[in-house]
Amino acid sequence: MIDGASLCRTLRPGHYYPSLCSAVSLGLGTGTATANRLYAILFPVLRKSRFDRIALGIYDPPAVGSGRLGIYNCNSVLYPSSSLVDGEIDLNQASPIEFTIDQTLDSGFYFLIFVLSINRTLYLNLRNYISPLVYQETNNIGWSKTLISYPTALPDPFPTDASLSPDLFSIYLRFLEHP
Repeated sequence: MIDGASLCRTLRPGHYYPSLCSAVSLGLGTGTATANRLYAILFPVLRKSRFDRIALGIYDPPAVGSGRLGIYNCNSVLYPSSSLVDGEIDLNQASPIEFTIDQTLDSGFYFLIFVLSINRTLYLNLRNYISPLVYQETNNIGWSKTLISYPTALPDPFPTDASLSPDLFSIYLRFLEHP
């Protein structure tokens, strides 16, 4: 039987990893991320890990606009709670678009968060390819909430009135090490 620690030994420093809820690679599908809409995708961490980049997979060519990426804690009902990381990206560059972080996460559940100032077509982690061990229609693995305008910072805490999101966009963390 493979346990979480054994699985995590296969993580390679310098490589990007999507949510472990997904078993797909970049490019199996696309979807439109709506401007000023906050998206949250569940990201399980099986063993204490340190990450040095957060990135978003964008399908469209570069365009003038901004985005915010972040990491949030997860509460006991699989809903985003408080912010751990918040940073801004420039959408006028080739994908993947990333920024540098230095974040150690203990084993547990987290959410990868993003919001964009313009509509963009992003790569999707298709639900058809998500392991049935972690996904059923009722699982809370993606949330979204429309904001009044593009924020100067990610809201902290996460808004309490978000709805389940049908889109699991490709947002990644780059693994650095197991401290």
